Amino acid sequence: MQIAKQIAIFLENRPGMLARVCDALAEAKINIYAITTSDTVDHSVIRMVVSDPRRALLLFEEHGTLVVEDDVLISPARWHRSPIDLRPPKSTLSIATRRPARTQKRAC
Repeated sequence: MQIAKQIAIFLENRPGMLARVCDALAEAKINIYAITTSDTVDHSVIRMVVSDPRRALLLFEEHGTLVVEDDVLISPARWHRSPIDLRPPKSTLSIATRRPARTQKRAC
């Protein structure tokens, strides 16, 4: 386990706001490692662990968005291979997609 920086972004709860956040991070070449959201009727909070929390913090502050930084404890998933590739290993997928064995009919 390790300690990482999490940013929390406070936004209006409107269609397209999460897409704008992701677009801004993509343009700045900042990867999202983890994300969660919570919302009310008017506002939403997007919490993220990103590849460069300092740059992300400055990016959103420059645009006048309320953003805060906090420490979080990271516990990697059992199948986690790297911060960028969050897909399960192929062996797990092949087990899940394996066809059932054919059964033989028994003669009475």
